[in-house]
Amino acid sequence: MTHLDTLLGTTIQLGSAGAPPADPFVDDRLPGALGHLIADRNHALLRVDGVGTFAVRDGTQIRFEPAEGLAAGAESIWLHGTVAALLLAQRGCFALHASVVEVGGVGVALAGPRGAGKSTTALRLAQRGHRLVTDDVSPVEAGDPPSVRAFGRPVRITPQAAATLGLDLSEARREPPSHPKLSLPAAAGPSVPLLAIAVLAGPVSQGSVDVTRRHGAAAHWLIVENTYRIDLLRRLWEHEAFVWAASVAAGVPVHIVPRAGEGWTVDAVADAVEALVG
Repeated sequence: MTHLDTLLGTTIQLGSAGAPPADPFVDDRLPGALGHLIADRNHALLRVDGVGTFAVRDGTQIRFEPAEGLAAGAESIWLHGTVAALLLAQRGCFALHASVVEVGGVGVALAGPRGAGKSTTALRLAQRGHRLVTDDVSPVEAGDPPSVRAFGRPVRITPQAAATLGLDLSEARREPPSHPKLSLPAAAGPSVPLLAIAVLAGPVSQGSVDVTRRHGAAAHWLIVENTYRIDLLRRLWEHEAFVWAASVAAGVPVHIVPRAGEGWTVDAVADAVEALVG
């Protein structure tokens, strides 16, 4: 058996994924019918159509059995997404559905649902000289304050957003070739203390980007809502995810950053994010 790479400090072994858990808590098709997950709290078997089967055990082991005719890079989307989320949860840790940028020596997480502008805003901030730490999936490590570090996930952005930002696409590629987003080299560098979370919301009908802070239960719920793959993970680790979110909300200020108007500009949102730590 040979190894493929590492993910969050765990070597990814190539070979048979083995048998599923004997007494699973989850045995369901994934949303979108892209695959099937069979899992208990310590062992997950994730079968993805056209990609292969991933086995994740005890937060320390990953095996990948590729499907025949696997397209180049198709496994990366799953490894740096759902597989990473399962591995972290088995360790009692979770990730924000957020991109993190180091602004003035501290980390700011740009959270929000798909299409909120997380990657676009983070890349604009990187163009302004700030360091991009993670894109879209940000593992948060316990501490005072908590911290986030890069873990090899490529940066993904739509061609339209790349054109808006005027990005250099000389190293861009599509992995797999059918994917609608462009893939850029992964962020790298040391961990960064997480000192602000900006949940991108809106757009609002008019006015400027007025940032508001959330406290207590409202802040906690925003963290829960923006935990990566929470709809899947809460079925196995609901208590752990709740406690983790409470810890993050207690230690890191949480803000709502609306996008002003339908024709929102990335620069207005980037200005607001910079002001959070300015």
